[in-house]
Amino acid sequence: MDITDLNISVRSQYHFLEGMKALKTGNAKKLDSIIDLMGQDQKRESFIVAEGSSKLCSSVTRDQATQMDLKEAEIRQQQLLALRENMDKNHKLAEEHLIKSIEIANSISYSYGPPSIQKPTRELYAEWLLAQNRKEEAAQQFQLALKKGPGRVRVLKGMETLKQIL
Repeated sequence: MDITDLNISVRSQYHFLEGMKALKTGNAKKLDSIIDLMGQDQKRESFIVAEGSSKLCSSVTRDQATQMDLKEAEIRQQQLLALRENMDKNHKLAEEHLIKSIEIANSISYSYGPPSIQKPTRELYAEWLLAQNRKEEAAQQFQLALKKGPGRVRVLKGMETLKQIL
């Protein structure tokens, strides 16, 4: 599938999903390749946004990146980096990437409707903390995730799982 003419945010969504497939099948080489591609994409689009020609809002097209698009793409890349480090049992680096993804997500404005990030950052971090047997911290992250996405089924299921364990 050729996605080169799509906006970086859309491309990073595709790469994120492909990365999750690679993770699920344990294909570290494929996941590394996807993460590298996302990094190259991020660098290229960041340069274009910073150094490209000035454009008025009325002339922005679907494929032109904005700062918000770049941040969303970086969040997805940080999430995949965290999951990749987790594959190698490098939990310290995994957590650093998860925290970085949360920091980036907190720097962008809240939007209503379904999350533009396939796996909201605090939700992913909460699930990771739970897998690390850090239940109290996971509970805090699930609560924060619930504030950001009230009624989100995956967060509610995570909280239910946590209650059963505690």
